[in-house]
Amino acid sequence: EGCKIAWENYQLQPYPGRLTVVLAKERERSWLVKPQRIWQALAGGGIDIEIVPGGHVKLMREPYVRHVAEKLTAALEKEQHQR
Repeated sequence: EGCKIAWENYQLQPYPGRLTVVLAKERERSWLVKPQRIWQALAGGGIDIEIVPGGHVKLMREPYVRHVAEKLTAALEKEQHQR
């Protein structure tokens, strides 16, 4: 119930930096708009798109979550080296 309330009340806000967007290779056909367009509009510093195997719901389960972790780790390391 708490997640539902948070989802319904959350409002996206611009972020001044660069974002790494991890997308599932197996995308839902119901998506009417490319998610990268939404993120591009919010990220003042631009976006990096990373495609990983699996579907949207599967991404947080083995073995797919390993690919997500690798992409996020690489993005964090890249950011640390640029500082």
